[in-house]
Parts: sequence; structure tokens; C-alpha cells
Amino acid sequence: MLVFALLTLLVTVATVWSGRIWLRNSETLTFAVGNANGPEARFATKLDAVLKNTSSRLRLKILPNTDAARALARFDRKEAQLAMLRTDATAPFPATGWTPSSSDTNSCAMKSACGAKA
Repeated sequence: MLVFALLTLLVTVATVWSGRIWLRNSETLTFAVGNANGPEARFATKLDAVLKNTSSRLRLKILPNTDAARALARFDRKEAQLAMLRTDATAPFPATGWTPSSSDTNSCAMKSACGAKA
């Protein structure tokens, strides 16, 4: 009976210890942001601080760039898993999913991307 209790205690301690090690392994998420002093970089820095203070498994790696286009290029080259860009900033055509048509530079090839109803 004593051997059974000691084995149960040993298995419990090993399970708790291995669970703590498994939970301590962190995942790193890479953010590509525009200007290092811009709102996207400040947000990512604050999010990283919150994640560290709450003992989260998720860690952030912030890649500052000179502008949003370069951040988007890093995302496109798979150097970052996320690109944080302002919604009112302009993005290059390949990132937006539409291109101006060849006949009229003011019209869209995909009308739904321009806000027109099909």
C-alpha cells in the first residue's frame, strides 16, 4: 500500500513538472511594423509588455521599417507572420487584391474591391 502511494505521488510530481515545462515553451510571433516611433510599433510594444506580464507563452518580435510599404514587403517575403498597417494608409496594388484596369486607370478590375455593388 505504501509503495502504491509513493508511485502515485511520483507520477503526480512528474506530470506537474512536465506540464510546467511544456507550458513554459513559448511561441514567437513576428510583427512587421512601419516607423519605429509610429502607432503600430507602440501598440506592438505595449502588447509585448502585456504578454510578458501575464506569463503568456506568446512572445513578440517586432521588426520596425522605414514605412508601411517596406513592412508589407517583409510580410510578403515571409520574414514576418503579421504586418501591422494603418487602415487609412495606402498599400501597394498586389497587397490590396485589385489592380487598375488597363483601359482606365481610375476604374478597378474587381468592382467589389472598389466598393461597387455587383
